[in-house]
Amino acid sequence: MAIKFKSSVNGADAINQKLKALRAPLQQKDYKEIGRRIVKSMKSLISKGLSPIRGGGFSKRFPKYKRQDDPRGYPATVKSKYRTKKQRPVNLKLSGKFLDALSYKANSFGVTIGYFKNSEAKKEEGHRKGANTQPKRPTIPDASNRELFTATIQDEYLKVANSRVSQIARKKN
Repeated sequence: MAIKFKSSVNGADAINQKLKALRAPLQQKDYKEIGRRIVKSMKSLISKGLSPIRGGGFSKRFPKYKRQDDPRGYPATVKSKYRTKKQRPVNLKLSGKFLDALSYKANSFGVTIGYFKNSEAKKEEGHRKGANTQPKRPTIPDASNRELFTATIQDEYLKVANSRVSQIARKKN
């Protein structure tokens, strides 16, 4: 699953209007920087057990692991394979492959954030649906459900866009 991240964040419309007025929209290098910053912010939040999604009924912290076959709350498969895994924070990191696969693709029209490996996209889908009796812990906002990134992640877009506006305004003067 991936989300196309365009200029639909709070405050971005005004910035885009300024960019259009200056006849210099964001370029691919800007979208690459936005993608890099957003992925870095997402990984930072997730590693602390915090959801990168605002709204949609998701709390700030990921729900704790359910008790199944282990007093610490892990299913038997997790217990046997990842013996040193701590119960808190629920950081969705077992082997590291899932979070390492979180990346971005940028072009001259925008940036797409997501899991582009099929195996990791399926894991995200499992986190979104709450597979194997675990609570839901999605990491990518679903635009069809009006989910948004947290304000700290949206700020990353605004920082790059504001920097671009300032850069262009200096050239025009």
